Amino acid sequence: MVGAALWLACAAFLAGVSFGAGAGVHSFDLVVYGGTPGGVTTAVAAARTFSNRTGRPLAVALVAPG
Repeated sequence: MVGAALWLACAAFLAGVSFGAGAGVHSFDLVVYGGTPGGVTTAVAAARTFSNRTGRPLAVALVAPG
């Protein structure tokens, strides 16, 4: 299960995920699905560690079900 979640996170990162919400469009480099402590830790660690090709900080979204 952890391998699948890691693969999905990497795929989303490489794809440069974008989501539309209402009138605006939000763009994220990485979307982490899961509001558990592991999901929060992953999102924070990714935001602190990685930057994209332009050198700006990684735009991370944390999505919690429910």
